[in-house]
Amino acid sequence: MENYKFKFIDFFALLVPILLGIASLAMWLTEIRVYIGWEGIEWIRRDLKSVYITILFSVFSYVIPAVIFVRPKWLNTLLCIFTLYFFSLLSYFVSKWIFKQLYIKIGEESHVFYVWLLIVTVTIVAIIYYYVKQFLLFRSERFHVMTIVAVFISIVPASLITIEWFKGYAVIESFVDAVKMGYPLFWLNVLMGWVSYAMVKKII
Repeated sequence: MENYKFKFIDFFALLVPILLGIASLAMWLTEIRVYIGWEGIEWIRRDLKSVYITILFSVFSYVIPAVIFVRPKWLNTLLCIFTLYFFSLLSYFVSKWIFKQLYIKIGEESHVFYVWLLIVTVTIVAIIYYYVKQFLLFRSERFHVMTIVAVFISIVPASLITIEWFKGYAVIESFVDAVKMGYPLFWLNVLMGWVSYAMVKKII
């Protein structure tokens, strides 16, 4: 029955990523709907300002379970947030460029090259997330590198499933429209927070 004492804090740790995900989705949609306009692909060309906050939220989602249950040194926590934020922003701009190339070159032979480049980018970011956590927050099993890779990859099907159920302002149920709706940002927060919680609590 001792585990009952931790139920509220566990609930809180699992709820925070959802709230951060909703906040990220709301900021993204507000910028596109109000400041850019929903029609067309202008949102792809523009440097969206909400990204700088929503990516920080995803880092918070990943770090918060460790702060709650492990309580690392504040200097370690701040250094972790700064490092992950820097590499997350970098990976966002790289991934955005890759997706643009995929969109332009679909059907060409070079299309496969950009798919592999995206996979390599995701793997590198997952390795960074894993080892920064290992050195600054808490230690977990080595296979969790692949767990984080799986989380990043699963954002795509999760977003596609979401847009099937909640189309929102989208016209068609495509991944491009799912991104435009902000669903990947929502799931990035939720899944990174939950996988971090699972690693801290040694569920996986």
